[in-house]
Amino acid sequence: VAQLFREQVFNATGSWPVEATTSSPPGTTTLRPLWEESTLPSNATTRVLDAASAFVFGMRESVFTGRSTLEDIELDALKEWLRVVSLTFPGEAYRHLLANLYKQVAPVAVLTQAKWRVIFHGWQNHTAMMHKEYTKSIYDPEEWELLPTLFEGYGTTYYACELYTCGQWTMFHLMTMMVGPSASDELAMAVVTAIRRFVKNFLTCLPCRKHFLAYNTLELVEKLDNEVNKPKAVYMWLWTMHNATDPDDASTSTAPVIGLHHKAEGQLFTPDLSFFALYLVPVAVFIVFVGLRRMRSAPRQGNHLRDV
Repeated sequence: VAQLFREQVFNATGSWPVEATTSSPPGTTTLRPLWEESTLPSNATTRVLDAASAFVFGMRESVFTGRSTLEDIELDALKEWLRVVSLTFPGEAYRHLLANLYKQVAPVAVLTQAKWRVIFHGWQNHTAMMHKEYTKSIYDPEEWELLPTLFEGYGTTYYACELYTCGQWTMFHLMTMMVGPSASDELAMAVVTAIRRFVKNFLTCLPCRKHFLAYNTLELVEKLDNEVNKPKAVYMWLWTMHNATDPDDASTSTAPVIGLHHKAEGQLFTPDLSFFALYLVPVAVFIVFVGLRRMRSAPRQGNHLRDV
């Protein structure tokens, strides 16, 4: 057909038509799923940065999504979230900063979006100045403790993570480490319930919220509360939950949690290699940093170990 058309044009005009150039159809594009963990290098500093970015983004963008005034249950969830974060976030100076935010919100009876913006933005604007004051009393601080602008900005910059969801998981994990001086069985359970209420009321990813709440029922919370070693149980609970969000092996795994095989008799967990590579290693590095810091500072300060 094309040749007949060319001959018709030649007979009518006396010249052959310009050959049309054709391009092959584009190859198949493989989209990278949004839940994918970053393969970027990570250390204690990048993990703290990513956790703080996720906190800021959640507070700025998620608290008032679809509403102008918080319901009572939502306001209570926000207050408890801020309280628990201020007790569990790594770094003494950072916990002081977060406690300042909690103290501003704690007495509020009705929280509108306009009032929240004034409170949160005002708090952000003073964090760098207050951080400088708080770090004066910290003996020989580490690099990750010396980030005065940690809570500034919009929460959209990440260093070891790709996106907000990865940063939020990082923050959850750091909370379960409970490195502050207030660590206790009760605080361990407060971490569980605060995370659960945060997801229920403020996580804007509806499928993520549905999946999380379907797994983390009140019965599961009660089971954790009955554990003898609650901090360890909470720590492993979150790893189990995080690992379960990986859909790659969902159709082939015979274990109830992807990559984390549970042996009922001895309550032992056997994570696979990808579990260690993607999740355990980055936070384990942070734990080592904390441990080494305490070991190094102990001889200089007698029996007192600085809380990080």
